[in-house]
Amino acid sequence: KYLQQSSRLRELHASLVGTLGKLLKAGHKAGVFRKDVEPLELYISIAGLSNFFFSNRATLATAFQTRLDTPAAARRRRQHAIDVILGYLRP
Repeated sequence: KYLQQSSRLRELHASLVGTLGKLLKAGHKAGVFRKDVEPLELYISIAGLSNFFFSNRATLATAFQTRLDTPAAARRRRQHAIDVILGYLRP
């Protein structure tokens, strides 16, 4: 209920999605992004690729018996997210 009363939260997210929309249009015009990408869906995908890893890395590290709390693991995750998103955006 508290977040529903926050105009600042809506402003920040609307601004971010608006910026993504402009970037998507420019990228499409330049021929590097496909046309049919919905800015809000892209934002949710980026957030999901990022947030899930960081909020669940202790559980994932235990489940897969690997270290995910290292700078190298963060770099690998970042690069993977970039590759996934750019792969989706390409025409």
